[in-house]
Amino acid sequence: MHSMVLFCQKINQHSEINLRFPTTPQQKLGTTKIEDINFDIYSRHELVPILMALQHLYVHCPDQLESILQLVYKDVRPHQNSHLGRIGMNCWESLVLAAVRLGCNMNFDGLADLATNHRNSGK
Repeated sequence: MHSMVLFCQKINQHSEINLRFPTTPQQKLGTTKIEDINFDIYSRHELVPILMALQHLYVHCPDQLESILQLVYKDVRPHQNSHLGRIGMNCWESLVLAAVRLGCNMNFDGLADLATNHRNSGK
């Protein structure tokens, strides 16, 4: 993941404000590392294999993940203007939400509910 942190720093050097980063360089307090998340492999819920695949990509395929996140970054911010905008989701969050929406065939209302209301369900 060292190269993704460098990619974040490169983006930050070329802009006056923080834009969308591939991942958050520093973990927030009280959060679990992605590699430490355990899934119920016997669950039949459609979300589990999607999240396990994303975890595998994050932990075991950093080069491929970096390529994907760079594509997401280019797609989300095609015309970068350092004087406009605000800090939004990072590219990893965008990738996860897109994978969940498409993999579970969710509409945007269901995805918004999942992203906002179920954030603390594991606590």
